[in-house]
Amino acid sequence: MSLPPNFGQAFDLSSLTKPKVDPSIPMPGIEVSVENLSSEILPLSLVRPVIVLMWSPRSPESAEMVKLLGKLEGDYKQAFALARVDIEAHPQVAQAFQTKTVPYAVAIIAEQMVPLFEQAYPEAQVRMVLDKVLTLASEQGVG
Repeated sequence: MSLPPNFGQAFDLSSLTKPKVDPSIPMPGIEVSVENLSSEILPLSLVRPVIVLMWSPRSPESAEMVKLLGKLEGDYKQAFALARVDIEAHPQVAQAFQTKTVPYAVAIIAEQMVPLFEQAYPEAQVRMVLDKVLTLASEQGVG
């Protein structure tokens, strides 16, 4: 059996792994942990809706969603609070939210969970979802 003509010209593909988020760059939002979920996040949902985003440093799409929601939190003048769950650092919290994929977003309004989306979306669509969350929250007297 003969080898393909370009067999001796192999390329090193090890550098093509998924990029990781630089841990030295702070991410927006409140980092959710087992310790602060009940003591900080749930009580905050009585004051304003909390958008909880499950994300992973190994998923560039989910990291971009954290940044987008952080930007929108400012654009919406803190009408909602952003909370984020690093599913690798806090697997118990991710499991409690029944996370199957990242990014995965849930709204918590008056301590009640409302699933939002399970993939990355453009800013315009995320704004539409946030507008609906804020309307629902105001109907329940939150915000």
